[in-house]
Amino acid sequence: MSSSVPIVPTLQQPKPAGGFITTVRLLSLSLVSFSLGMSQFMLVSLLPNAATALSIPSSQASNLISSYSIGICVGLLLLLLSKRLSAKVIMILMAGLIAVGSFLTFIFTSFGLLVVARFIAGLPHGAFFSLTSLVAPKLSRKGKEARGLGIVVTGQTVANIIGVPLGTFMASVMPWQSVFLVIAIVALVGLLLIAALVPSVSLNDGSDARAILKAVRTLPFWMGFLGVFFGCASIFAWWNFLSSWAVTFGGLTSANIVILMMVAGIGMFLGSTLSSQISDRTAPAATTMWGQVGALIALLVVGLASPSGIGAYVATFFVAFFLFFVCGAPSQLVMVGLAAGGLLGGAAFQFAVNFGNFVGTEIGSVAAGSAGHYQVSALVGAALSVLSIAGFIYLSVREKRGSDVIA
Repeated sequence: MSSSVPIVPTLQQPKPAGGFITTVRLLSLSLVSFSLGMSQFMLVSLLPNAATALSIPSSQASNLISSYSIGICVGLLLLLLSKRLSAKVIMILMAGLIAVGSFLTFIFTSFGLLVVARFIAGLPHGAFFSLTSLVAPKLSRKGKEARGLGIVVTGQTVANIIGVPLGTFMASVMPWQSVFLVIAIVALVGLLLIAALVPSVSLNDGSDARAILKAVRTLPFWMGFLGVFFGCASIFAWWNFLSSWAVTFGGLTSANIVILMMVAGIGMFLGSTLSSQISDRTAPAATTMWGQVGALIALLVVGLASPSGIGAYVATFFVAFFLFFVCGAPSQLVMVGLAAGGLLGGAAFQFAVNFGNFVGTEIGSVAAGSAGHYQVSALVGAALSVLSIAGFIYLSVREKRGSDVIA
């Protein structure tokens, strides 16, 4: 899971380019963002297909999602290359890993090898979004830095609204792994465009290792880290079994999953957009806290009321809507502030999000397997969300006191 927040870095400024060239450069990054968005969320809708093809239960097939999340956490080490290589070279390497991991997902047929393929595909995810949050503004024209970053992030948004539903439909008429060949091709095209059009940018984001070490010894940092971790774990404990829940309890057919994923994508887009705007006007910790409260209510409705038919679409929309309050820009702003900013602050956020994704998926899988149904995964997620809310209550009170002092 990922979202980008502009961080002011010290970069070697590339030569100014015309509007068309600038847009094409940013679109090359957006293509990679699109491939990552599809790669991350595609298996949420295809989990029943993968389980059936591999002759395993969905609870076991969910390890294909978990391995991707672990790959994201491990892949954050790629950011260490920023001390030796230009941002362009690192982004080409990341696009190549996406293409390789997705292609291996397409050709492998055994469960064990598919777990490895998904791990490889996840390696560049968090590092790419951390890096492009620094690079995209510097590729943009002066005064349009936020718009430039928005173009890159739009790739992931389009993947959620259009790419995943189209991939779900594609998997209904072709083998489910065929979708990942498309993802590999998109990543490869992005790689070639980056190599041909994006200028070399030397990265020096100004992160102070001593400031980071000082930050991690403070209570606010760990309250923020655990708040993000438990918040993402709470949602993904149920979210990654969305399609299995919808078919089993939601009264939907496999054909309806295409529409369900489109509804989810719209919810993600609106949640991401509104949460960013609310954070600008209020405060990130408070925004995240109220978003987690909304997620708690939505998960309780799923777990206790088990909505079906139209209700299943509505419940999915609201969980997706609050997803990016908790795992998106507001909580990333909190973590970057608590971790002294820079690439390392972004990396701390990415690790909390995706390790939460992994742990939540594993807990949700065990709970569903023990109970024999996916409603209990939502209830487990609701319990985890209480821990997240507690952390962000602490941070929002601290945030409010800080603003009072400033005023």
